[in-house]
Formats: sequence, C-alpha cells, structure tokens
Amino acid sequence: MFRFGYSYFVPDTVGIQSIINNINKNKQEIDEVIHKAVTKSQAYINTDSVIFYIQPPNIASSDILTKMGGVSGMTVGKKRILFSVDPAVANWKESLEHATAGECYSSYWTNKYYDSTFKWTMLRYMVWKGKADAFQKMVYPTANMPWTVALDEPKKAEMWAKIKPKLNTRNFFFMSEVMFGSNNYPLWTGFTLGYSIVNDALTKNPNMKFEEWDKLDAEKFMELSSWDKK
Repeated sequence: MFRFGYSYFVPDTVGIQSIINNINKNKQEIDEVIHKAVTKSQAYINTDSVIFYIQPPNIASSDILTKMGGVSGMTVGKKRILFSVDPAVANWKESLEHATAGECYSSYWTNKYYDSTFKWTMLRYMVWKGKADAFQKMVYPTANMPWTVALDEPKKAEMWAKIKPKLNTRNFFFMSEVMFGSNNYPLWTGFTLGYSIVNDALTKNPNMKFEEWDKLDAEKFMELSSWDKK
C-alpha cells in the first residue's frame, strides 16, 4: 500500500524542489504541531516511539491534497507514520494536527492488534479507517474530514449495495479503488462508508467507552450500526 500510494514518478523536479524548500522552512512548526497532537492523543492511547516521516506531496494529486487541507497521512507499520505536507495550502497546520491524531490511532491499533494471523478484508479496511477518523473526531471535535462525507445518502446506498457482496475480498487493487476512487467508485467512497458504519454504531450505543469500541472487530461494528441489514 505504501509503495502504491506514496512512491511515485516526479515529472516536475523544479516544482517539487520548491515544496521541499517550503517544508524545510517550516520544519520547526511541523515538529511542534505533531508534538502537540501526539500529546493530546496520549490522553487516550500509548503512542511511544513512533517515528514520523515528512515528504513532499505528489504534485499530480495537488487538487485532492488541497481538499484535505494540504496534508495526507499513512501509517506504515506499527511505529511509523508518513505525511505528505504542502505548507503552501491554507490551514495546513490545523490539518496536520488533526491528521496526526488519526494516524496515531492507526499506529496504536496496528501495534496492539495486528499480527501475522490478521487478514485484511474490504470491510476491515473501511472500519479500520473509520475508527481512526472517529478517534480523530473525539480528540478534535471540530476537525474537518471531507473524506468522511464524500457521498450523499443516495450515493452511499448505491455504493454499499455494490460493495457489500465483496466485503470479504482481500484483493488489494479492488480495496484501493474503493478507498481512493476510480472510474468505478467516487473519490473516498471507502472512507465515507467506513466512517458511517463506525459513527452509526457509536451513535446507537452512546454509553460505549473508547476502551470498549477500540477492540471491536469490523463485523461487530457492522452489526451495531445495523449496516448489515442494509
């Protein structure tokens, strides 16, 4: 997944050098923002010894990155988080702070629950990211997460009907299509559906504490949210 999404050919070496220079110029602020978010996240989870990597974003995807506030992130294994950051985008600091909380959860979850016997499926991938976004919203209630509201209700129903028969697939390319968009699926379909499943489950069970829902598997979230009946 890392190689598929974050390793890319650079057609504009002049443009990317400009972004690298901007990242270097803002390095201290990037460090401070990440540290602040990690500290806030540690009120709920143990995020010790996580290494953060910052890289310039893919210029070809600049429109999508702008919609995300100039920041996109990925948890790369149990103790590593990679961010693409464009400090030229307005509000990038706020976006980075909020995104750090979400990726801290993904790293924490991976460290705590993932092992060689765990099998990624379409449903587990969507719910995993939905849980990270729910955690981000718990730490930062005002966080703007456009990838969680990328579909209106009719479109969510249409995409769910299309994806539901394939929830147990482990085909990486299909999962990437659903999560990140393609000719067959709108941008951020999987993120929106995953967050909807998690959020609906938590809304229907308002007394459930973080320590309880953190350990629930995807199938249980689907049951609690009633998405298994849709």
